Amino acid sequence: MEFTEKQSLVRTKASLLVVLPLLAPGILYISVLSQNAVLTSLIVSVIICVVSWFFLKTIQLILHVNESCISFQIKGLQRKEEVVLWEDIKQIEKTSIKPLSQFGGWGLRFSRSRTGYIFEGEDGVELTTVRNNIFVITIRDTESFFTTISFFQARLNK
Repeated sequence: MEFTEKQSLVRTKASLLVVLPLLAPGILYISVLSQNAVLTSLIVSVIICVVSWFFLKTIQLILHVNESCISFQIKGLQRKEEVVLWEDIKQIEKTSIKPLSQFGGWGLRFSRSRTGYIFEGEDGVELTTVRNNIFVITIRDTESFFTTISFFQARLNK
């Protein structure tokens, strides 16, 4: 039994930020620029939006649970995955996540006391290691995640 989940930033509210550059040409047209300058800025804005959307599409959170560890990585931003062995886990708790108020946004987020892997949804886990490192990870399918966790923890406790 294993658990793997892939999450993308495209399905989050963060993807709405991609369309913000499209507002600039309209504001510029209303204020001062000529029609040709507005058309040029609109084309540049569309190009920026398309490139930003493809960038968001390539960034993925990959979470994997198997018999030896829990691992997670943000493909496209991190070169190597974060691996937490079962014996290094102190506690795993289900938690509710509010990306903006708790972490200031989506993606790989740092606060004073914890590291957030914040992508899709508002459900997730808070994983505390024996070294008191705290990772907060969004998970879409928390039920399957905890079923897998229970399966491996039961096998480890035997």
